[in-house]
Amino acid sequence: MRQRFVSLSVCGCLLSAGCQGYFPLRAPRADLWQAKTAASPSIPLPDVQPSAYSLHSQQEGVTFAIEVFDARRSQEAFGANLPLQGISPVMVLLHNGSDTAFLFHKAHVRPLAVIAKKAARRAYVHPLRRVYRSLKWAALFVPGLLMQSLVEPLTTLDFPGFQEASRRPEKPNHNGIQAAFIESEIKDGAIEPSASRTGWLFVPTLVPGKSLQVDLVDASTLKSLSLKLKIPLASVSESRDYLVSSKKVWDVAIEEASKMPGWRLISADEKKGTMEISYGTKFIWVGSTGKLLISIQEITPEQTLLRLEDTQDSAKSLLIPLSRRAEKFLGDLDSALPMRPPEPVLEESMVLKK
Repeated sequence: MRQRFVSLSVCGCLLSAGCQGYFPLRAPRADLWQAKTAASPSIPLPDVQPSAYSLHSQQEGVTFAIEVFDARRSQEAFGANLPLQGISPVMVLLHNGSDTAFLFHKAHVRPLAVIAKKAARRAYVHPLRRVYRSLKWAALFVPGLLMQSLVEPLTTLDFPGFQEASRRPEKPNHNGIQAAFIESEIKDGAIEPSASRTGWLFVPTLVPGKSLQVDLVDASTLKSLSLKLKIPLASVSESRDYLVSSKKVWDVAIEEASKMPGWRLISADEKKGTMEISYGTKFIWVGSTGKLLISIQEITPEQTLLRLEDTQDSAKSLLIPLSRRAEKFLGDLDSALPMRPPEPVLEESMVLKK
């Protein structure tokens, strides 16, 4: 009995002593279960320089510039994927360089603008997601508490994943989201000469090929001035330099294109060295389509330049790189045809010597 007591005492000393001043238990972090409200989204302010916008035009002295935010940029700016919810956030600049004032009203925007209060609801946290977060926290809170209070001190290891998983989810700040959307929305009113009006417009999802139109009203004559910008199709191009005749490149390109599933040859002109191919399917709003423009140009009898331009009409295509099948098509051409090696880059020391 005495021997067992001594053994338990020794184990207790080893667990509690460790190094000098070491205590194997510690209080859990209080911030993990404290209730917090999420911060309001920090929506960026529109720029006042037309050159900062990807699309801009000028008519009768009035500059109209827009920047359409895609899913990724919308998530960064508004904390929500608004295009996925059917709304495109558009950064707008209207600069009046004329001698007369113009009146702006969001009711004169086509497609019809969505009011900021309604658009903000698309950025709210869904109730089901809130339930999921609460259940996840309830399931992981106790394991996380044990990890940081008992296991980590005993093993001197760190488990940050358990700590963050056991953190109490923030309370959605729907009022803050709504206030931020309303504050950032472009305001109705007069645009005086040499003045600008900037802000955000929320419109139904803009896809490439569609247009955004704003109708201004001349304050003196009450005549309408229509400003329109078309969302361009996303286009990505690649080029290849092959050390064979243009006839050989053409034959191989036609053969490889015929092997690609879903590709449809629209036109082919061997004399001009151009071919047009369509791909993809689209039913109402589901799916996406695209078009390939291939040009084959003879540089010398034994050198040919091939250029491929991939144009997509999907709403997701603004930042989508070359389609996978187009990449495979170019890869098959590279395997079948000899490419011109890249020119050697002269080192700085060699250039100085010359």
